[in-house]
Amino acid sequence: MPFGDLLEQAGGTGRFQIVHVTLLCLPVLMLPSHNLLQNFVAAVPPHFCSAHTNLSQSQLSPEETLLVTVPLDQKGKPERCQRYVAPQWYLLNKNGTSSSGEEGDTKDGLDVDLQGCTDGWSYNKAEMSSTIISEWHLVCDQHSLNQMGQTIYMGGVLVGSLVFGSLSDSCGVDPHSCANCDGDNHKWFLESSRWLALNNKPEQAIKNLKSVAKFNGRHEEGDKIDIDMLQKSMKKELSSVKGSYSVLDLFRTPTMRNMTVCLSAVW
Repeated sequence: MPFGDLLEQAGGTGRFQIVHVTLLCLPVLMLPSHNLLQNFVAAVPPHFCSAHTNLSQSQLSPEETLLVTVPLDQKGKPERCQRYVAPQWYLLNKNGTSSSGEEGDTKDGLDVDLQGCTDGWSYNKAEMSSTIISEWHLVCDQHSLNQMGQTIYMGGVLVGSLVFGSLSDSCGVDPHSCANCDGDNHKWFLESSRWLALNNKPEQAIKNLKSVAKFNGRHEEGDKIDIDMLQKSMKKELSSVKGSYSVLDLFRTPTMRNMTVCLSAVW
């Protein structure tokens, strides 16, 4: 009897398997949201340099403050990473507003000095109230930190997949994780019976199979499962488990190489 037939005897795709897969899908479905999260929380809102500190108490409107503080780029939009070293009051005259006469005025047509956003940035929050870009000012010279954060996250996912994949294969799944249903404790996340049999733990494998059969309402079929039946079903697999394997085995045969490369590309 193949091991697959033994699983069918325990209930096949029964109530236990449906609940098991459903509970496993809940955290798995959350993973893509983490992978795509930065597309939303790291959106770059329109921004420009904040006004000079001596303009904070002025009676200028936001539009006038922007006009005398931030130059326009070639597209006629405010520069994102530069501002005038001093307020350009003469620009107010062009809009029909009287000049303040303060120092820092420049004459029309002359080049003016520019500087970085030494007083921080102001953000247009019409479309989004807050992102990590506006919270941590990841713009201009700090823009690369945004991509670095995403790279570090994906690197952690890669390392975690390799490390915890190996640990789960060598240690198995904790058999003591339980959930309460209808007043009875059922082991939703039981260790794989096949894994237990391959790792010389047939008693625990039989116990798990019986629990699954009982939960699926197949008490009589579950009582028939014993170590002798398990060993016969696993005979072929047990005979092939000789020696240890490494990552190099993923590239040892042409079929395994193709599968490994394709899965890596999709991932």
